[in-house]
Amino acid sequence: MTSSLTAPLAPHTSLPGMPTLRMGAEINHGYFGRVYRAYDPQDQREYAVKVVEKTRLNEKQRQNIRNEVRSRGRGGCRAWVC
Repeated sequence: MTSSLTAPLAPHTSLPGMPTLRMGAEINHGYFGRVYRAYDPQDQREYAVKVVEKTRLNEKQRQNIRNEVRSRGRGGCRAWVC
């Protein structure tokens, strides 16, 4: 699928609200955004961070993203969607 997403994040880019997270390579992408490998040196764990292009989402899709974040958080995951 071809998409017109904004350019991928550069490695080691920091994201708002996540100052210790070290962003790595892009893992995957789709119509709504990109997923990156990330590492948090504070807890020494790797994460997948989804960066969503909110301008591409309608209200139902935004609600689906909010639900995804909530469900991941209940499972003991630190769910980050930017």
